[in-house]
Amino acid sequence: MRRTVPLLLAALLACIPSRPENRRAKERIFSAHPVEPPPPEKVPIDLARLASDPTTQDHALTMGEGEAAARLGSFRLTGHLVLSFDGPGGKLALAEERLVEQSATGDLHLRLLDDPGDGMELVLASGKLAGRGRWGPFVAREANGELDRQRDEVFGALGSLYLLSDRGWKLSPKELTNSAGRACQRFDVDLGPARPPERPPRFTGRLDPDSVDHFAFLFGRALTSASGSLCLDQEAGVPLLANVTVRWIVRADGGSSRVTATLAQKLFDVGRSVVVAAPSPVLPRVRRPRGQAAALERFGFLKLGDGGTLVPTSPMTDGVTDAARQKN
Repeated sequence: MRRTVPLLLAALLACIPSRPENRRAKERIFSAHPVEPPPPEKVPIDLARLASDPTTQDHALTMGEGEAAARLGSFRLTGHLVLSFDGPGGKLALAEERLVEQSATGDLHLRLLDDPGDGMELVLASGKLAGRGRWGPFVAREANGELDRQRDEVFGALGSLYLLSDRGWKLSPKELTNSAGRACQRFDVDLGPARPPERPPRFTGRLDPDSVDHFAFLFGRALTSASGSLCLDQEAGVPLLANVTVRWIVRADGGSSRVTATLAQKLFDVGRSVVVAAPSPVLPRVRRPRGQAAALERFGFLKLGDGGTLVPTSPMTDGVTDAARQKN
């Protein structure tokens, strides 16, 4: 009898339904947890497989600035990109100068200038971010996701050309050489089979003429040649040197156009002391919405200065009298 009582109690307890929240908690505790992939900078890049493994090739050639900084610590990058267009509408060329200065402490200097006279510059020093147009003063900014996009944009000219080529580059390994005191593996670049990424559906509505030309390149371009050379850091797998020329042809109703991109890019001071100085002066960030600032400027109370800063107007210099301000 004594032995049957515990058995009966166990059977009764088993028949008591458990609460739903307890059951869900048990499922979470005892379920198999998915294994999170390691961060990209922790994944080794095997240069021996670069020419034959598309995944390794994509990883090395589309690397972002943040990953390159994590792999190298500090570096400086200079790049010169020339884009030329030749078609029924005439010829056009655009040249860009790129500069990235990355310190081991996380400070960062980005600069992108083009020959028509436009450009931008960003400086992140001691946790404070400031930016400006090519000719304006530095203005304080907030370090957010926009900074990550801009640092990859300035650093990623090589990756952009690679993706615009539908990843159709054939890499042939050559000799082990040296660049800026670092051992690097050289590769020749030739035209290879295209591996176009998935693109969003093409918009079929009414387009303005400029958008028509833009869409013709995005959806109708064909890679005709890829040539040059790359040299990747033997230890970190980061491209240290790039001299690449890529050509496309675009066929449209108005005829065929040819597009050529030539990139010369170099990393140096890798792992060395790179100091990013904070700019001075830095104007405070404009807190008013642009619409309100424009209204204040319109009625003569304030005007927008360089970098979007609001400065008081002067009746003597702006031709706006106190009576006119009161009337408005």
